[in-house]
Amino acid sequence: MVAIKLEKIKAKDLMSKDVIKLDPQDKIADVLGKMSKHKKYEFPVVKKKKLVGMIGYNHIMKRMHLPMVTHIEHVMTPPPRLNNDHNIYDITDLMLTTGFSILPVTKNDKLLGMVSKKDIGKIITQMEELAEKPVSSVMTPNPTIIGEKDHLNKAKSIMRKLDENFIPVVNEQGNLAGVVSHREVMKLMASRQTEAKKEMMGDTNPVDVVVDSIMRPAHSLTSDVKLGEAVKKMLDKDVSYMIVTEDKKPVGVITYQDLLELISSIRRTDQVYVQISGLHDEDSETYEAMYELIGKRLKTFTHLFKPKTFLLHASPVHSKGGDIDYELSIRMATERGMYYTKSEDWHLLKALDDGLDNLERQLKKDKDKLQEH
Repeated sequence: MVAIKLEKIKAKDLMSKDVIKLDPQDKIADVLGKMSKHKKYEFPVVKKKKLVGMIGYNHIMKRMHLPMVTHIEHVMTPPPRLNNDHNIYDITDLMLTTGFSILPVTKNDKLLGMVSKKDIGKIITQMEELAEKPVSSVMTPNPTIIGEKDHLNKAKSIMRKLDENFIPVVNEQGNLAGVVSHREVMKLMASRQTEAKKEMMGDTNPVDVVVDSIMRPAHSLTSDVKLGEAVKKMLDKDVSYMIVTEDKKPVGVITYQDLLELISSIRRTDQVYVQISGLHDEDSETYEAMYELIGKRLKTFTHLFKPKTFLLHASPVHSKGGDIDYELSIRMATERGMYYTKSEDWHLLKALDDGLDNLERQLKKDKDKLQEH
Protein backbone atom coordinates (compact mmCIF):
# COMPACT_ATOMS: atom_id res chain seq x y z
CA MET A 1 0.00 0.00 0.00
CA VAL A 2 2.86 2.36 0.79
CA ALA A 3 4.52 1.61 -2.54
CA ILE A 4 1.37 2.45 -4.53
CA LYS A 5 1.00 5.81 -2.81
CA LEU A 6 4.64 6.71 -3.19
CA GLU A 7 4.60 5.80 -6.87
CA LYS A 8 2.23 8.69 -7.51
CA ILE A 9 4.49 11.35 -5.99
CA LYS A 10 6.31 13.26 -8.74
CA ALA A 11 9.21 15.71 -8.83
CA LYS A 12 6.79 18.54 -9.61
CA ASP A 13 4.98 17.79 -6.32
CA LEU A 14 8.18 17.86 -4.27
CA MET A 15 10.38 20.53 -5.82
CA SER A 16 11.02 23.97 -4.38
CA LYS A 17 10.97 26.88 -6.82
CA ASP A 18 12.69 29.25 -4.41
CA VAL A 19 16.25 28.39 -5.42
CA ILE A 20 19.59 30.10 -4.76
CA LYS A 21 21.48 30.10 -8.07
CA LEU A 22 25.20 30.65 -8.62
CA ASP A 23 27.06 32.02 -11.63
CA PRO A 24 30.05 30.17 -13.17
CA GLN A 25 32.18 33.27 -12.47
CA ASP A 26 31.44 33.25 -8.73
CA LYS A 27 34.53 32.59 -6.61
CA ILE A 28 35.04 29.71 -4.17
CA ALA A 29 35.30 32.16 -1.26
CA ASP A 30 31.89 33.66 -2.13
CA VAL A 31 30.32 30.22 -2.38
CA LEU A 32 31.67 29.16 1.02
CA GLY A 33 30.16 32.34 2.46
CA LYS A 34 26.75 31.51 0.97
CA MET A 35 26.97 27.95 2.28
CA SER A 36 27.64 29.28 5.77
CA LYS A 37 24.89 31.90 5.59
CA HIS A 38 22.14 29.69 4.17
CA LYS A 39 23.22 26.38 5.78
CA LYS A 40 23.14 24.72 2.37
CA TYR A 41 26.04 22.78 0.88
CA GLU A 42 25.02 22.26 -2.75
CA PHE A 43 23.89 24.84 -5.31
CA PRO A 44 22.92 24.85 -9.00
CA VAL A 45 25.12 26.88 -11.35
CA VAL A 46 23.16 28.78 -14.01
CA LYS A 47 24.35 30.72 -17.05
CA LYS A 48 21.92 32.67 -19.24
CA LYS A 49 18.99 30.97 -17.48
CA LYS A 50 20.32 27.50 -18.33
CA LEU A 51 21.62 24.95 -15.84
CA VAL A 52 25.31 24.29 -16.51
CA GLY A 53 26.52 22.57 -13.35
CA MET A 54 26.31 21.82 -9.63
CA ILE A 55 28.73 22.83 -6.90
CA GLY A 56 28.96 21.38 -3.39
CA TYR A 57 31.12 21.56 -0.30
CA ASN A 58 32.65 18.16 -1.00
CA HIS A 59 33.58 19.21 -4.54
CA ILE A 60 35.51 22.15 -3.11
CA MET A 61 37.22 20.20 -0.31
CA LYS A 62 38.43 17.57 -2.78
CA ARG A 63 40.23 20.39 -4.64
CA MET A 64 41.86 21.95 -1.58
CA HIS A 65 44.90 23.08 -3.57
CA LEU A 66 42.85 25.67 -5.46
CA PRO A 67 43.00 29.34 -4.34
CA MET A 68 39.84 30.81 -2.80
CA VAL A 69 39.58 33.24 -5.75
CA THR A 70 39.12 30.37 -8.23
CA HIS A 71 35.95 30.64 -10.33
CA ILE A 72 33.56 27.80 -9.60
CA GLU A 73 33.29 26.89 -13.29
CA HIS A 74 36.60 25.06 -12.70
CA VAL A 75 35.20 23.06 -9.77
CA MET A 76 31.52 22.45 -10.63
CA THR A 77 30.35 19.07 -11.90
CA PRO A 78 27.87 18.13 -14.66
CA PRO A 79 24.43 18.05 -13.06
CA PRO A 80 22.15 15.02 -12.94
CA ARG A 81 18.67 16.08 -14.06
CA LEU A 82 15.06 15.33 -13.23
CA ASN A 83 11.93 16.23 -15.16
CA ASN A 84 8.53 17.07 -13.72
CA ASP A 85 7.25 13.50 -14.01
CA HIS A 86 10.07 11.56 -12.40
CA ASN A 87 8.53 9.73 -9.44
CA ILE A 88 9.91 9.48 -5.94
CA TYR A 89 11.66 6.17 -6.66
CA ASP A 90 13.45 7.68 -9.68
CA ILE A 91 14.57 10.55 -7.43
CA THR A 92 15.82 8.40 -4.54
CA ASP A 93 17.69 6.08 -6.92
CA LEU A 94 19.40 9.04 -8.62
CA MET A 95 20.37 10.58 -5.27
CA LEU A 96 21.79 7.29 -4.06
CA THR A 97 23.67 6.77 -7.33
CA THR A 98 25.16 10.25 -7.69
CA GLY A 99 25.61 11.18 -4.03
CA PHE A 100 23.84 14.53 -4.50
CA SER A 101 21.52 15.60 -1.69
CA ILE A 102 19.65 18.01 -3.96
CA LEU A 103 18.70 17.51 -7.62
CA PRO A 104 17.62 20.01 -10.31
CA VAL A 105 14.31 19.70 -12.14
CA THR A 106 14.70 21.02 -15.69
CA LYS A 107 12.92 21.44 -18.99
CA ASN A 108 15.03 22.16 -22.07
CA ASP A 109 17.96 22.97 -19.74
CA LYS A 110 15.91 25.64 -17.96
CA LEU A 111 15.92 25.22 -14.17
CA LEU A 112 12.37 24.78 -12.85
CA GLY A 113 13.18 23.93 -9.24
CA MET A 114 15.13 21.67 -6.90
CA VAL A 115 14.23 18.49 -5.00
CA SER A 116 16.20 17.82 -1.80
CA LYS A 117 16.54 14.92 0.62
CA LYS A 118 14.64 17.12 3.06
CA ASP A 119 11.69 17.31 0.62
CA ILE A 120 11.62 13.53 0.46
CA GLY A 121 11.95 13.21 4.22
CA LYS A 122 8.74 15.18 4.68
CA ILE A 123 6.87 12.33 2.98
CA ILE A 124 7.60 10.07 5.95
CA THR A 125 5.36 12.16 8.21
CA GLN A 126 2.45 11.66 5.80
CA MET A 127 2.73 7.86 5.58
CA GLU A 128 1.41 6.16 8.70
CA GLU A 129 3.09 2.84 7.91
CA LEU A 130 6.48 4.56 7.84
CA ALA A 131 5.88 7.19 10.52
CA GLU A 132 5.06 4.49 13.10
CA LYS A 133 8.35 2.67 12.66
CA PRO A 134 10.69 2.99 15.67
CA VAL A 135 13.85 4.98 15.03
CA SER A 136 15.90 1.92 16.04
CA SER A 137 14.71 0.06 12.92
CA VAL A 138 16.04 2.72 10.56
CA MET A 139 18.98 4.42 12.31
CA THR A 140 22.62 3.83 11.48
CA PRO A 141 24.11 2.25 14.64
CA ASN A 142 27.55 2.78 16.18
CA PRO A 143 28.25 6.21 14.70
CA THR A 144 31.79 7.50 14.33
CA ILE A 145 32.45 10.01 17.12
CA ILE A 146 35.11 12.55 18.05
CA GLY A 147 36.30 13.86 21.42
CA GLU A 148 35.65 17.44 22.45
CA LYS A 149 39.39 18.03 22.88
CA ASP A 150 40.25 16.74 19.40
CA HIS A 151 41.12 19.19 16.65
CA LEU A 152 38.88 20.41 13.85
CA ASN A 153 41.20 19.05 11.16
CA LYS A 154 40.61 15.55 12.52
CA ALA A 155 36.85 16.12 12.31
CA LYS A 156 37.17 17.43 8.75
CA SER A 157 39.25 14.41 7.77
CA ILE A 158 36.67 11.99 9.19
CA MET A 159 33.78 13.80 7.51
CA ARG A 160 35.59 13.76 4.17
CA LYS A 161 36.51 10.07 4.52
CA LEU A 162 32.99 8.96 5.47
CA ASP A 163 31.29 11.46 3.16
CA GLU A 164 29.30 12.81 6.11
CA ASN A 165 28.49 16.42 6.98
CA PHE A 166 28.52 16.10 10.78
CA ILE A 167 30.09 14.12 13.66
CA PRO A 168 28.79 13.64 17.22
CA VAL A 169 31.16 14.99 19.88
CA VAL A 170 31.56 13.20 23.23
CA ASN A 171 33.17 14.21 26.53
CA GLU A 172 35.65 12.20 28.61
CA GLN A 173 32.82 10.03 29.99
CA GLY A 174 31.63 9.17 26.47
CA ASN A 175 28.44 11.20 26.88
CA LEU A 176 27.09 13.25 24.00
CA ALA A 177 28.47 16.78 24.35
CA GLY A 178 27.61 18.38 21.03
CA VAL A 179 28.07 18.13 17.28
CA VAL A 180 30.52 19.56 14.76
CA SER A 181 29.58 19.89 11.09
CA HIS A 182 30.33 21.56 7.78
CA ARG A 183 28.45 24.54 9.16
CA GLU A 184 31.12 25.22 11.79
CA VAL A 185 33.84 24.76 9.18
CA MET A 186 32.13 27.32 6.94
CA LYS A 187 31.88 29.89 9.72
CA LEU A 188 35.49 29.44 10.70
CA MET A 189 36.74 29.75 7.15
CA ALA A 190 34.59 32.81 6.53
CA SER A 191 35.89 34.54 9.66
CA ARG A 192 39.54 33.70 9.03
CA GLN A 193 39.94 34.30 5.31
CA THR A 194 43.72 34.56 5.33
CA GLU A 195 44.35 31.29 7.18
CA ALA A 196 41.56 29.56 5.25
CA LYS A 197 43.11 30.64 1.95
CA LYS A 198 46.43 29.15 3.02
CA GLU A 199 44.69 25.92 3.98
CA MET A 200 42.81 25.65 0.70
CA MET A 201 46.17 26.13 -1.10
CA GLY A 202 47.72 23.28 0.88
CA ASP A 203 49.73 25.28 3.41
CA THR A 204 51.71 23.13 5.86
CA ASN A 205 50.20 25.00 8.83
CA PRO A 206 46.43 24.78 8.23
CA VAL A 207 43.71 26.37 10.29
CA ASP A 208 43.06 24.23 13.35
CA VAL A 209 41.09 24.70 16.55
CA VAL A 210 39.87 22.49 19.38
CA VAL A 211 36.44 21.00 18.65
CA ASP A 212 34.79 22.11 21.90
CA SER A 213 35.47 25.76 21.03
CA ILE A 214 33.24 25.64 17.93
CA MET A 215 30.86 22.70 18.45
CA ARG A 216 27.17 23.42 18.92
CA PRO A 217 24.46 21.66 20.97
CA ALA A 218 23.39 18.33 19.49
CA HIS A 219 19.80 17.35 18.76
CA SER A 220 19.08 13.90 20.15
CA LEU A 221 16.34 11.40 20.98
CA THR A 222 16.00 7.84 22.22
CA SER A 223 15.68 4.73 20.07
CA ASP A 224 12.03 4.07 20.98
CA VAL A 225 10.85 7.34 19.40
CA LYS A 226 8.69 6.89 16.29
CA LEU A 227 10.23 7.77 12.94
CA GLY A 228 7.53 10.32 12.12
CA GLU A 229 8.27 12.21 15.33
CA ALA A 230 12.01 12.13 14.61
CA VAL A 231 11.48 13.61 11.14
CA LYS A 232 9.24 16.35 12.55
CA LYS A 233 12.00 17.28 15.00
CA MET A 234 14.52 17.41 12.15
CA LEU A 235 12.21 19.69 10.19
CA ASP A 236 11.39 21.92 13.20
CA LYS A 237 15.07 22.30 14.14
CA ASP A 238 16.11 22.63 10.48
CA VAL A 239 18.82 19.98 10.84
CA SER A 240 19.67 16.97 8.70
CA TYR A 241 20.18 14.54 11.59
CA MET A 242 19.09 13.28 14.97
CA ILE A 243 21.54 11.53 17.28
CA VAL A 244 20.10 8.49 19.04
CA THR A 245 21.27 8.08 22.64
CA GLU A 246 21.09 5.55 25.45
CA ASP A 247 22.15 6.72 28.92
CA LYS A 248 23.41 9.95 27.32
CA LYS A 249 25.79 8.04 25.02
CA PRO A 250 25.41 8.12 21.19
CA VAL A 251 24.39 4.71 19.86
CA GLY A 252 23.10 5.70 16.43
CA VAL A 253 22.15 8.48 14.04
CA ILE A 254 19.13 9.07 11.85
CA THR A 255 19.64 11.24 8.75
CA TYR A 256 17.81 12.06 5.55
CA GLN A 257 20.11 9.52 3.89
CA ASP A 258 18.56 6.79 6.06
CA LEU A 259 15.09 7.95 5.02
CA LEU A 260 16.15 7.90 1.38
CA GLU A 261 17.28 4.30 1.67
CA LEU A 262 14.08 3.37 3.49
CA ILE A 263 11.89 4.73 0.71
CA SER A 264 14.07 3.22 -2.01
CA SER A 265 13.83 -0.20 -0.35
CA ILE A 266 10.02 -0.15 -0.51
CA ARG A 267 9.94 -0.39 -4.30
CA ARG A 268 8.53 -3.77 -5.21
CA THR A 269 11.10 -5.37 -7.53
CA ASP A 270 13.06 -8.58 -7.86
CA GLN A 271 16.29 -6.63 -8.34
CA VAL A 272 18.51 -5.49 -5.47
CA TYR A 273 19.87 -1.95 -5.72
CA VAL A 274 23.65 -2.15 -5.20
CA GLN A 275 25.96 0.86 -4.80
CA ILE A 276 29.71 1.02 -4.14
CA SER A 277 31.18 4.40 -3.20
CA GLY A 278 34.45 5.81 -1.89
CA LEU A 279 36.78 3.98 -4.30
CA HIS A 280 38.31 6.29 -6.89
CA ASP A 281 41.57 4.62 -7.93
CA GLU A 282 40.51 1.00 -8.35
CA ASP A 283 40.44 -0.60 -11.81
CA SER A 284 37.35 -2.00 -13.53
CA GLU A 285 38.39 -5.61 -12.79
CA THR A 286 38.31 -4.87 -9.05
CA TYR A 287 34.80 -3.44 -9.31
CA GLU A 288 33.65 -6.42 -11.37
CA ALA A 289 35.05 -8.82 -8.77
CA MET A 290 33.30 -6.91 -5.98
CA TYR A 291 29.93 -6.88 -7.76
CA GLU A 292 30.27 -10.57 -8.58
CA LEU A 293 31.00 -11.43 -4.94
CA ILE A 294 28.14 -9.25 -3.70
CA GLY A 295 25.73 -10.78 -6.24
CA LYS A 296 26.53 -14.33 -5.16
CA ARG A 297 26.12 -13.57 -1.48
CA LEU A 298 22.87 -11.65 -2.00
CA LYS A 299 21.38 -14.78 -3.60
CA THR A 300 22.32 -16.67 -0.43
CA PHE A 301 20.83 -13.95 1.77
CA THR A 302 17.53 -14.23 -0.12
CA HIS A 303 16.92 -17.60 1.54
CA LEU A 304 17.03 -15.83 4.91
CA PHE A 305 15.50 -12.38 4.33
CA LYS A 306 15.10 -10.84 0.90
CA PRO A 307 17.59 -7.96 0.34
CA LYS A 308 16.30 -4.74 -1.25
CA THR A 309 19.23 -2.33 -1.21
CA PHE A 310 22.94 -2.87 -0.61
CA LEU A 311 25.14 0.17 -0.03
CA LEU A 312 28.89 -0.07 0.52
CA HIS A 313 31.22 2.83 1.31
CA ALA A 314 34.96 2.16 1.27
CA SER A 315 37.55 4.34 3.00
CA PRO A 316 41.16 3.60 2.00
CA VAL A 317 43.37 4.55 4.97
CA HIS A 318 47.09 4.34 5.69
CA SER A 319 47.96 1.77 8.34
CA LYS A 320 50.76 2.24 10.88
CA GLY A 321 53.11 0.37 8.57
CA GLY A 322 52.43 2.79 5.75
CA ASP A 323 50.36 0.33 3.70
CA ILE A 324 46.78 0.92 2.56
CA ASP A 325 43.97 -0.67 4.56
CA TYR A 326 40.36 -0.64 3.44
CA GLU A 327 37.63 0.24 5.93
CA LEU A 328 34.22 -0.84 4.65
CA SER A 329 30.84 0.31 5.94
CA ILE A 330 27.93 -1.75 4.63
CA ARG A 331 24.21 -1.02 4.92
CA MET A 332 21.65 -3.51 3.64
CA ALA A 333 17.88 -3.07 3.64
CA THR A 334 15.84 -6.27 3.70
CA GLU A 335 12.23 -7.25 4.09
CA ARG A 336 13.09 -7.79 7.76
CA GLY A 337 14.70 -4.38 8.30
CA MET A 338 18.08 -2.66 8.08
CA TYR A 339 21.40 -4.39 8.72
CA TYR A 340 24.81 -2.77 9.19
CA THR A 341 28.38 -3.94 9.48
CA LYS A 342 31.96 -2.71 9.24
CA SER A 343 35.13 -4.56 8.25
CA GLU A 344 38.78 -3.78 7.58
CA ASP A 345 41.64 -5.49 5.77
CA TRP A 346 44.59 -4.60 3.55
CA HIS A 347 43.01 -6.78 0.84
CA LEU A 348 39.84 -5.16 -0.48
CA LEU A 349 38.03 -8.37 -1.45
CA LYS A 350 38.96 -9.96 1.89
CA ALA A 351 37.46 -6.96 3.71
CA LEU A 352 34.33 -7.31 1.59
CA ASP A 353 34.07 -11.05 2.22
CA ASP A 354 34.42 -10.47 5.99
CA GLY A 355 31.70 -7.82 5.88
CA LEU A 356 29.37 -10.15 3.99
CA ASP A 357 30.07 -12.92 6.52
CA ASN A 358 29.09 -10.51 9.32
CA LEU A 359 25.81 -9.72 7.56
CA GLU A 360 25.03 -13.38 7.04
CA ARG A 361 25.57 -14.11 10.74
CA GLN A 362 23.16 -11.30 11.65
CA LEU A 363 20.56 -12.59 9.20
CA LYS A 364 20.82 -16.16 10.47
CA LYS A 365 20.57 -15.00 14.08
CA ASP A 366 17.36 -13.06 13.35
CA LYS A 367 15.98 -15.94 11.28
CA ASP A 368 16.54 -18.37 14.17
CA LYS A 369 14.88 -15.95 16.61
CA LEU A 370 11.88 -15.60 14.33
CA GLN A 371 11.49 -19.35 13.93
CA GLU A 372 11.76 -19.90 17.69
CA HIS A 373 9.08 -17.24 18.27
